[in-house]
Amino acid sequence: MAATSRPGWDTFTFKGQLPAKFGIDAIAFYGPNEPDKSSCQTVAFYEPGKTVTRHHIEEYTAEIKAQPQGFSFEIPLSYYKGLCGMSLGRVKLEINVRYGDEKWQKTYANGNLFISKAANDDTTAFPSSGKLDITTQCSFTFQESKLNFGIDKFMRCRSARVDFPRSELINKTINLKVEVNPEERPSMRNRWIKTDTGWVPCQPTEKSDRCQTPPTFKTFKMNGRTCTVYPSCKE
Repeated sequence: MAATSRPGWDTFTFKGQLPAKFGIDAIAFYGPNEPDKSSCQTVAFYEPGKTVTRHHIEEYTAEIKAQPQGFSFEIPLSYYKGLCGMSLGRVKLEINVRYGDEKWQKTYANGNLFISKAANDDTTAFPSSGKLDITTQCSFTFQESKLNFGIDKFMRCRSARVDFPRSELINKTINLKVEVNPEERPSMRNRWIKTDTGWVPCQPTEKSDRCQTPPTFKTFKMNGRTCTVYPSCKE
């Protein structure tokens, strides 16, 4: 018989603002307070007769939207499966973005909110207001797609990792602001050359994919068009 699951009473609010074409997943991971207790053990579904320690995962999602949007998740600091008490250990963040209309034109970057048992030199303190603003700046790199006729993009978000003491999170609010760096760069060095009109791809040789001296340029495909420069397509 499956153990009944329920959230604890203490929560915190994770909210924020997302740019257009962005979404976010917040995945909360809970671990047992007393992992050796019999109530915190369960039968492994993949190996009958073997027991494993219980854990719990809760997911919160703001889907990608064409326009800027706000989100707000109330996240419990504890969870119970039957008599097994669990505490929140971290919240994994997946910041998602769509950069085109095709199904494959989507990427993401990871971040984490870590929750410690007590304050230490690495944890972040809350202001007296009980509301903490954190900012992450996301930037894009690009390359010619190896699987599709077009441009692949990859995203990286800086400072999307923070550590909090669990006791200070009760009834607090964390407000995330996502900023986007407008300057995109190639994902690999010496494959494209920056010009006054944008980035131009180099023609590879039989021995190397790198730009040669003097460079020879080539065309590339983007959104069904034959282009000479990124991101404007035409010079």
